[in-house]
Amino acid sequence: ELACQYQGGEGAFTTWCRTYGMPMTTADTAARTNRWRGMHPMIVKFWKELESAAIRAVRDGGTHEYRGIKYVKRGSFLFCRLRSGRVLSYAYPQLERGKFGGDALSYMCVNSVTRKWERHHTYGGDLTNHVTQATARDIQTHGMLNAEAWLAEREVDGGIVMEVYDETVVEAPI
Repeated sequence: ELACQYQGGEGAFTTWCRTYGMPMTTADTAARTNRWRGMHPMIVKFWKELESAAIRAVRDGGTHEYRGIKYVKRGSFLFCRLRSGRVLSYAYPQLERGKFGGDALSYMCVNSVTRKWERHHTYGGDLTNHVTQATARDIQTHGMLNAEAWLAEREVDGGIVMEVYDETVVEAPI
């Protein structure tokens, strides 16, 4: 699942298999990747449509939407408006010829390893990852606010003491 859900191809699947000590041939990883995609046509469609909306926003201007997620280019930024209303920003977007033909999208960002400002080439699965993770954070934040409000309404001592990745830890008396 993790190797495939954000559009990882046979290379990502092979790397995952090597990392976890699962011997696989190139033919095996290609077949499994294709099988996964065949079993998840709506996810594959989501990658393609999200990437298409982002590319059209950069190429044609205007707002382009898929399933309530809107892309618009203004000045030096491509903005992605989530269904929650929160906005993700991509600096200095540009289109280039992709390795499979057609348009490919890139933007400037800080490389998390080198800590240097550089051009990042993106694709539908990467954009899907951004939207999915940001939406999950929005849901978690909403839950955190609800937990704090619930405790305050009941005048219960305690509250959120920490967050661990996708979990919120609340301390309250029994």
